[in-house]
Amino acid sequence: MQTQNIMRQEFLNPAYSSFKDFTSINLMSRYQWINNLQGAPKTYAANVYLPVSLSGFGLGFTAISQSIGLRQKMSFNASFSHNVRVGLSDYLALGYGFGVQNVTYDMNRLLTHTDIDPSSLDLNATDMSVNVG
Repeated sequence: MQTQNIMRQEFLNPAYSSFKDFTSINLMSRYQWINNLQGAPKTYAANVYLPVSLSGFGLGFTAISQSIGLRQKMSFNASFSHNVRVGLSDYLALGYGFGVQNVTYDMNRLLTHTDIDPSSLDLNATDMSVNVG
């Protein structure tokens, strides 16, 4: 099962930042069920967007590291975005991204029901984001 736990568009959509005329830096750290459950989801992400003068063109760079259960995923992406005028005051944002990702599975992290003491679990979630722009 896969859910999208990153809610900030800067990390997902290369066209999202194309209307910004300023440099943008986004950092995100997310821990779910803080350190009380082995294999609990952890996500770290960084995104930088750089506009190219006032041309409507921009460059973006994103790095994401996720550890969820047995899976460890690391991805690096670069993107190019621009705007196309489709009316007097209407624009279409276009973004192109490319990157690499590495996904590994560690079977040594597999737990059975006898490995977990339910009384030791604190199922609170913490989500922290920083946006500078």
